[in-house]
Amino acid sequence: MNWTYDQSRDPLNNEFCGRLENAFNSVLNASEIPELKGFWCDGVLPPEEPPHSGWEVTDKHLVIYTKVYMGRSGQDLYECFLFFGPKSSALYLAGEGMDHVIPSPESEDWCWVDSLKRYVEARFP
Repeated sequence: MNWTYDQSRDPLNNEFCGRLENAFNSVLNASEIPELKGFWCDGVLPPEEPPHSGWEVTDKHLVIYTKVYMGRSGQDLYECFLFFGPKSSALYLAGEGMDHVIPSPESEDWCWVDSLKRYVEARFP
């Protein structure tokens, strides 16, 4: 896939990161996992410009690496991998807004948190 990063058109801006933070908090608040009780997210850092962010573009998905502040204090730094499927990858690569690809607060199957490894994974359609 031939693609060049253009920061001025990057849809993963502070607004998107703020909405993603709220979505993570909704998932954490609804979680039945004992290890995640009392966890909250205090921020999603916008990804760095490629290749430093660990971006990967494949035929099936786009993977973007960033970091989030999460935990019981909300201040522990976690690695975060965002997996964008065909629909959301196409929107991203076209420089379109991404807010509507974040799943609804009722949906919990798109986000996984490993508190021991300080790892967060989010998957978008």
